[in-house]
Amino acid sequence: MSIKRFIFIKVALLYFISNSFGQGFIIDHNAVQKFDEIPEAWLDSAKALTMHYAHRSHGMQIISGLKYLYENVDSQKYNVSYRNWQNDPNLPPDNGQHRICSCDWQPDDYWATEGGQSNTRRFADSGLFDFSMFAWCGELSTSQDKTEYIDEYLNTMDMFEKEYPNMRFIYQTGNTDGDPSWSRLKQHNNQIREYCKENNKILFDFADIESWDPEGNFYPDNYGCSWCEDWCNEHPLEYLPEECNSGLPTCCPHTHGYNCYIKGKAYWYMLAVLAGWDGGMSSLRDKVRNDNKYPEKFILGQNYPNPFNTFTRIPYQLMMGGGVELIIYDINSREIYRFEENYIKPGSYYIDWNARNFSSGKYIYQLRVDNLGLAKSLILIK
Repeated sequence: MSIKRFIFIKVALLYFISNSFGQGFIIDHNAVQKFDEIPEAWLDSAKALTMHYAHRSHGMQIISGLKYLYENVDSQKYNVSYRNWQNDPNLPPDNGQHRICSCDWQPDDYWATEGGQSNTRRFADSGLFDFSMFAWCGELSTSQDKTEYIDEYLNTMDMFEKEYPNMRFIYQTGNTDGDPSWSRLKQHNNQIREYCKENNKILFDFADIESWDPEGNFYPDNYGCSWCEDWCNEHPLEYLPEECNSGLPTCCPHTHGYNCYIKGKAYWYMLAVLAGWDGGMSSLRDKVRNDNKYPEKFILGQNYPNPFNTFTRIPYQLMMGGGVELIIYDINSREIYRFEENYIKPGSYYIDWNARNFSSGKYIYQLRVDNLGLAKSLILIK
C-alpha cells in the first residue's frame, strides 16, 4: 500500500470514527453468524485500524482466535499482527495487516487507579491507536455485588472518550466463568449492556458471544462455553476447516478452542463495521422486495413521526386477507421486535412501536404477508 493511499484511508477512517459512531453498537453472537458475509474490501479497510488491547488470560481468547484465523483459515484475508508492549505505546511494523498493541493489564493498570488511568492516557496520547479495548478476567464472576465497581468502570471509560474524541473506547462484558448457582455475573453483565445501549457505546459482548451455538441455540446457564465440546463432537466437519478437537487453538485460556474461534470471528466483524461496513444491512434490504411491488395485495407506509423519539406508528394496508408479520431489525440485522397474526382481514391498520429501550440510530422494518415482503427504514433519535 502506498503512503499516500494509507494516509487517505486513515484520514477517512478517523472521520468516520468520530462522526458515525456516536451512536455505538453491540457485537454479540449475531456477529459470528454474519462473519461469512463480510465483504473482502471491508476486511482490507479494517486492517488499517489499530487497536490498544488491555487484557489478562481470558482476554487472550480473542488473540488466540485471531491467530487461528490467520494461520489456519486465510492468512491474506485475516492478516493480523500483535505485540506485547507492556509499558510503552508501540505497534508492530505496518505491512498491510491489522495491528494490535497487546498489554497484560488488569483493572488497576487501565482504569481502576490513577496510575492505571495515566497508563491509558499515555497510550491514547501517542496517537497510534484508533481504538482501545479492556477485557475482564474473573472480576465480575464473584458472588459480591459489584454495582459500584462497574459504575466506576463505566464512568471512567466515558471520561476517556470525552478526553479523546477522535478515539473510541470499546466496552466488554465479563466471560461466563461464574457458576450460575452463586455468581452475580449475569447481573453485572446486564448492567454493562444496559449502560452501553442507553449511552450509545461500542460493546464487545464477550458473554453473549459464547452463550449461543451456530444453530441459534441459547445456553442461559452457560459456564465457560460448556456447550462447545458436545457441539463440536456432533458437528466435526460442518463449520471448521478441520475437526473441532484437533483443528482449533490448543492455547485457548480457560475454555474450549471453539470459543476462541468464534471470538476471533466476532472481532473481525466488529472491525469491518468500525471501518464503515453496514454490518449486512444492505444484504437484508436486498432480500426484501421494493416498495409498491405488490399494490394489489398490500402496501407498507412510512412510519410517522420519522425521525422520532420513543414512539412511532407504522401504517399498512391489506387488499387481501392473510397472515401478517412485522419485524424490526437493528443495524446488525438482529431482530428486535416482532408482531405476527395468523390471519388479518382486508383493511387499513397500524402498529405502534415503543423504542424506549433502544438506542438512537437507523432501523429497518419489514412487513411480510403470506411470505411476500416489503421494507422501509426508520430513524430513532434520543
